[in-house]
Amino acid sequence: MSKIRSSSNIDYGEKDGFAAAVKDIKKAAEIGQSKEFIEKKEGTYQAHVEEGGANFSGGQKQRLTISRAICRKTATSSRRVRMTS
Repeated sequence: MSKIRSSSNIDYGEKDGFAAAVKDIKKAAEIGQSKEFIEKKEGTYQAHVEEGGANFSGGQKQRLTISRAICRKTATSSRRVRMTS
C-alpha cells in the first residue's frame, strides 16, 4: 500500500497526468483553510494521511476536500492559459 501525504491528497485527481507545483498546493491549502492544521502536523505537507483520513477531524477532512477542489481548478485554469498563450 502506498503512503498518501497531505500534499498528494490535495493534488489528487485527474489533471492530464500533471502534478501541481508545491506552491500551488500550498496556495490551495491556504485558500481552503487547511494550511494551519497541515503545518502543525509533524512532517507538514509530507505528513501521512491514514486510510479514510482517520487522523483528521471531520472539519479538517472537509477543508482538505475544499483545498483539493481549488488545486484542481487552479491546474485546469493554468493549462487553459498555457494552451491559449
